[in-house]
Amino acid sequence: MKTSLPDGRVPEAGAKDARAKELGDWLSRWRKKRGLSRPEAVNEALKHDPRASISSDYLAKLEYGVRSLASASADNREALRLALNISREAWETETGLLVPARHAGDHASSPANWNGSPIPPVVAPMDVEVEVPRELQQLIDQYGHQPGYEALKNRKTIQILAVRRAYMGEEDALQTVEDWRDYFLDMRRWLPK
Repeated sequence: MKTSLPDGRVPEAGAKDARAKELGDWLSRWRKKRGLSRPEAVNEALKHDPRASISSDYLAKLEYGVRSLASASADNREALRLALNISREAWETETGLLVPARHAGDHASSPANWNGSPIPPVVAPMDVEVEVPRELQQLIDQYGHQPGYEALKNRKTIQILAVRRAYMGEEDALQTVEDWRDYFLDMRRWLPK
């Protein structure tokens, strides 16, 4: 006897396995615990990630084990996790599926629900002046006005180049104006203009 989905369709043969069914039941319990119908859960998921491709039919296939939760895209899984307010720890423990790192600070794994150490605050970038080596300054003076060397007039570019000496020390391989010119030519595609 073939089982059918709520809309009367028959699932693909062989698509149902024990783990998919187990995770589907778990997902369904979480949805019901939140008091959401499938369409409401889908709407909540799409609020968290409008790019997610989740429908009521897709959610039904996941819950019935016709589709494996592991085969769902990371965006779809994450949107469902957030919609059902499942903590990161509970999700990873129960499903064995990792939560993408970009969602480490979401509400379901916020410090209120998390027993780990607090997340450090974001610190604004610091503008640190680095001493410009004499040879680099000579390069700037000699070549800065020539075509192809315009970036040498950019303060940020000079700091990026000079930081090498600050970290490498006086024993740095760049000891002559020609050494610095070669280094600049190698690096210029990545330097600010």
